[in-house]
Amino acid sequence: MTEQKSRNVGRTVAVSLVLALALMWIYVLFIVNPESTEDKLNDAAFPAAAQPVCQAAIARLQELGVVNQKVATPQERAALVEKGDAALRDMVQKLRTLVPPPGDDATAIDKWLDDWDQWLVDRQAWSAKLQNGEDAPFLEKQRNTGEPLSKARDAFATTNNMQACTTPVGV
Repeated sequence: MTEQKSRNVGRTVAVSLVLALALMWIYVLFIVNPESTEDKLNDAAFPAAAQPVCQAAIARLQELGVVNQKVATPQERAALVEKGDAALRDMVQKLRTLVPPPGDDATAIDKWLDDWDQWLVDRQAWSAKLQNGEDAPFLEKQRNTGEPLSKARDAFATTNNMQACTTPVGV
């Protein structure tokens, strides 16, 4: 092989390698959906048992009249938040009784329920501001990716066919 051909082959290999690395990083940073890697449970027993619990909680929220309500004052909003959150805390407590024995599924479910607990703590802090007359926006804890916990929590519920267990809209 001549020196010129050798350089051309080397250049082609180097350019191909750089191009492959660039494409990989473009895919990782801009294309792949981080939620697509959310935990898929091995056993469908928990989702099957959880779905009716969450559906009952949604029905309870509607019964309580806390869904999509307009209020005149922050204090009135706080009262709605507290009524709704009591129903959601009850839902989380019931879901915890359904967690399977220790293992991969139990760990993933516990983390998901911990995210629910954190969301309710964040709502409690928001409610306290509302009670004090501050018309504050709801701010929830963020993951290290900058996404709110509810986004990952909802992705887990959707991935595992627990649509009723996503964050209730209008609460």
